[in-house]
Parts: sequence; structure tokens; C-alpha cells
Amino acid sequence: MSRTAQIAASTVFDCREELEANVAPKVIPGAYQVRLSVGDQSFTQPFRVLISTPSTGCVGQTIGRVARMQSAGGMRLVSNTDPTRVYAETGPDQPLKFWHGDGELVVLDEWSGGIVFAAPDTLMLEPKQWWDPIYVDPKGLAYRGSLRVGLDRGGNLQVVNFVSSDDYMRGALPGEMPAHWEFEALRAQAIAARTYAAWRQSTAGGRTWDVRDDTADQCYGGHTFESPRTSAAVEATAALILTFDGKPIRALYSSASGGISENVGCVLDAERAGGTWQCVPGWPYLQV
Repeated sequence: MSRTAQIAASTVFDCREELEANVAPKVIPGAYQVRLSVGDQSFTQPFRVLISTPSTGCVGQTIGRVARMQSAGGMRLVSNTDPTRVYAETGPDQPLKFWHGDGELVVLDEWSGGIVFAAPDTLMLEPKQWWDPIYVDPKGLAYRGSLRVGLDRGGNLQVVNFVSSDDYMRGALPGEMPAHWEFEALRAQAIAARTYAAWRQSTAGGRTWDVRDDTADQCYGGHTFESPRTSAAVEATAALILTFDGKPIRALYSSASGGISENVGCVLDAERAGGTWQCVPGWPYLQV
């Protein structure tokens, strides 16, 4: 292990110890004992981020019926169900153009001018060099990981970024907290935001994506949003999430609370009772 890796591993270990020391049981008088645990988001469970319509990436841009994609080291276009079935391979920065045409996903190799795919199916686009992001126009952003490209029911492309939890956080943390803020705040935000995405993934059901890339979930701009300081906070908390009863908690947060907090059972889960609303118990790990 390199010195850099040793330092990173030590930092994550220290962060885990610190977290575990601060999630000791919370006793609610006359009710029950609550304990949060520190868990890990598995590298084998990438987050699926919807980057096409209606998601805007918090930059006011989305993907509708047409998109162009390219990567510095070239790309490989393969079947979504059989990755050994290759439809196209591009060279460095050679773009592929995707569009929704007459109920089919159509792909044009702009370098050769030939149509490489046309069918009502779903494809995966991968960088030839795993470290190279894929740039997407008209989004104006570049993304780590791979992209699943298909069709939605509204006549548009559906583009989903498959990305590891930490690479997701590298692109989401700068969208949720300014990079110049205190480093401990960035570390805490990284854990909260990673936990929220893990909760969304665990409750996705039949949905074909986990989170949107805008304020409907979390602002995520992929590789384009990354900064050295926020990436350091992600590395310092690598894979860490908060769990309750073995599952990721619904780690909600806000940009401003006005200094006032309330039991979630009186807000999100409140029930209608006649002409008014009444509180319910809420979530055991989120009480005030």
C-alpha cells in the first residue's frame, strides 16, 4: 500500500471511529432506545443517476430527444443485457449521436457517418479507459462511470449514469455545499448525502434509476462539478453511510432551517384528522 493510500485508509478509519462514538444509543423517555450504525455503500452497488429529462443537473440543461457523447480515450457501445455484444467503438473524442426516431433508439457514429444501431432497445456506453469521463451535450457536463441510454414513454431519451457511490459524491458534494466551507462540514455533508442516495436506492422498487441529478434529490454535475477540497472530503469518508436496523436512513437535510426543527411525524408523515392535521410517531432515528 502506498503512503497516500495508507493516509487515506487511516483517515477513513478515524472518521469511522468518530462516527461510531457519536451515534451512541439515544434514549427517548417512556418509549424506546434508538441506535444508528455506521455502514458501507458497497462498490458493487453503483448509484443510478437520472441525467435526462426532467432532471436538470441544477444547471438549467437536460437531455430530450437528442444527445451527443464523447470521451477523451474513446468509448465502447454495448448491449445493456449482453456486454460482450459490441455495436461501436470510437477513438479519442470521436462522438456518437443518439436520438429517438419513430419509436427506435438510433445511434450515429459521427466520425464515419454510419448508423451503428437502430432498435427499440437499451444500450450501455462505457469509456475505454475507466478513468475518463464521458462528456454529454446538450447537458454540458461530463460523467464518470458508464451511461445507460434508452427511450422513455414521453418520446425522449432516458439517460442514466451508473457510478460508484464515491464518484457520485465527488460530483454531488460540490453541488450541495460550497467547497470553501469548513472541512468537517464537508465530511458530514458527504456522509449525509451518500446515505440519502443509498436510501433512495434501497427504496427504488421497480424504478429504473435511484436519484435525479437536481433538487428533486441532490444537485449532481458529475466530473465537471468536482473540486480538490470536496473530493478530499469524499475520500476521508469513503463509502461511509448511516444505517438503522441494517438499512440506510432517510438522511434529509436542508440549505436553511431558520434555526427551527420539528418531528418528521408532524411534517412529512402528518395525518389529516377532520379539519386539521395531527402528528404521528415519525421515524425512530429522527426525533426532536
